[in-house]
Amino acid sequence: MQKKAISNSLTVKCLPVPLDPEFPVHCSDDVYDLPALPVTYLHYHSSLELGVCLEGSGVFYIGSQTFSFSQGDVSIIFPNIIHIAQSAQEKGSKWRFITVDLPHIIDNSKISTPLDGSMLYSGIVSSTEAPTLTESIQRLMEELICQKEYRSSAASAWIHLIFVEILRYSEQKDILPTFDPLSDQKIEKISPAILHITRHYNESIRIQDLASLCSLSVTAFRRNFIAVMDIAPHEYLNRVRANMGAILLIKSTLPVADIAYEVGCSSISTFNRIFKEYYHTTPIAYRISQRQQNK
Repeated sequence: MQKKAISNSLTVKCLPVPLDPEFPVHCSDDVYDLPALPVTYLHYHSSLELGVCLEGSGVFYIGSQTFSFSQGDVSIIFPNIIHIAQSAQEKGSKWRFITVDLPHIIDNSKISTPLDGSMLYSGIVSSTEAPTLTESIQRLMEELICQKEYRSSAASAWIHLIFVEILRYSEQKDILPTFDPLSDQKIEKISPAILHITRHYNESIRIQDLASLCSLSVTAFRRNFIAVMDIAPHEYLNRVRANMGAILLIKSTLPVADIAYEVGCSSISTFNRIFKEYYHTTPIAYRISQRQQNK
C-alpha cells in the first residue's frame, strides 16, 4: 500500500483495489459500514470509484469540497482525488462501492474529455438532482451483485451510460480542473488540520491550533490552506458545520438551538448566520422545505 508520510504521524494513502484484467470492474461483496467514528487518514484510488449510500447520513470530503449525503445518494470519485467520509453523530451509514478502470471499458477515441476525471465532476449526487445518473449507478451495482449470465456485457453497457450521464452532469455543473491533490504537495502540510476538523468540528477550534498541528505559523498555514482548498480555514470549518447541521435538520427532531450546539456553534445566531451563508435560507425554513419534499 502506497503511503505519503505527513506530520503528526498521519498519512495520505493510496488504497488500490485488485481488478480482473479481463473485466476491470469490481463491486464490493460486503456492505461497508461507515461508523460515526473519527477518520484517521485521507486516501485516494487509482481508478474511478462509484458509491451508493444504502443507509444513514453524513458528510463526504472530496477534493476541496464538502458534501452532505443521505440514503439513496451516490458518490463519484475519479482517480487521485483525495477523500474521506464521516457519518453523522451517533449513527453510522452503510455503503457499497464499485471500482472501474475506466480507460479499459470506455473507448475514448471519440471523446475529447480526459478519462482521468480532471475535467469531470467528483462529488455526491442526489436522486432529485440527477435521477438517471443515480439510478444507473444503482442498476450497475445490482448487475454486478446478481452474477447473471452476460453480466460483463450488461455491466459494460451501464458503465457507458453512466459515463455519458457524468459528462452531461459535469457540463451542467461547469466543472473546472482546479484541484489536483497529488501534484500539489501542500496537501500534506494541511492534512492534520483537515482531519482535526473532521474529528472535532463539534468542538471549539482555533486557527492557531490548526496551524500548530501542521507545524506552521498562522500566516503560512492560512496561505497553504487557501492554496489547496480554495477557501480559508474558518470558512471550511463553517461549511462542515453547516453541512452537518443540514443533516440533523432533516434526520432528527432536535430543536435548532440543540443542533447549533451539536455542530459546534457557540450560539443559535452564529449557526443561523453560517447556515444561511451556505444554504441561502434559515435552518427552520430549510427543515420545512425538506419535509415537504419528502412527503
